[in-house]
Amino acid sequence: MVIFEWRLESVSEKFYISLGRSAGDFKLINKMSGVGNSLGFYSFMKPEKTPIFQTVRHNYSPILERKSCQFYWQATMVLLSFCSVVRLLLNVIVLVEMLQQILCHRLKL
Repeated sequence: MVIFEWRLESVSEKFYISLGRSAGDFKLINKMSGVGNSLGFYSFMKPEKTPIFQTVRHNYSPILERKSCQFYWQATMVLLSFCSVVRLLLNVIVLVEMLQQILCHRLKL
């Protein structure tokens, strides 16, 4: 599970949400008007009405965890593909060695 860090800064009518993790940083900017940004996130209510932790937990975590799972799934697929290629190369090397031994044995006869 990915652990996120966040902080809330109020600048004019915008909230700047910084979500960080080891793989990179996300900065999500939302207006108080209720209009979502390009990632489909919607604005916070005023902090006194909705605690930041509750809002982050309900609105942000599922989407980011889904993107994180997708990233790890793709990384796993790349790793498995790489392992398959290495295994194929090893099989070809073994096959060439076997053919070489067979040919050398027949040439000696």
